Amino acid sequence: MKQIKAIITGVAHVSTSGINLTEAVNLAHEARRNRLKVIEGALTIENQLETIIQHYFFGTSHEKRAVFKSIVLDSDWCFFAAKRKLITYIIDEQNLLEGRAKNDFDKLMRDVMSIRNAFAHGKFSSDDSEFGFRTLKGNPETKS
Repeated sequence: MKQIKAIITGVAHVSTSGINLTEAVNLAHEARRNRLKVIEGALTIENQLETIIQHYFFGTSHEKRAVFKSIVLDSDWCFFAAKRKLITYIIDEQNLLEGRAKNDFDKLMRDVMSIRNAFAHGKFSSDDSEFGFRTLKGNPETKS
């Protein structure tokens, strides 16, 4: 497969004692690999949620299943949050989880999107010993 070429930016923090730019760049590469893993992991979870939603509404072989996925689940307005609400409805309606297990599941789903959004929309910065990112909302740096 042909590799995509793109301009990549970042911020290197230079102190009065200097910086090892090679180390800062190496940390940036490692953080970008982690970013990819986080985003891919979140997409995997989202795909599993879609599978559950489709199965709940259409079973395994309903003729409208593919249309529903194409028009609704794959649409630009059906975000992860909407799919999470559908899953919550399914869990409640089917009594699949309750109590602590349900709360833990809800927290995990919120965390998946929160961490995914931080990695997808945050701004990377580095010196030669640490790498972090700042979200667009201005949240404090998080180490990666």
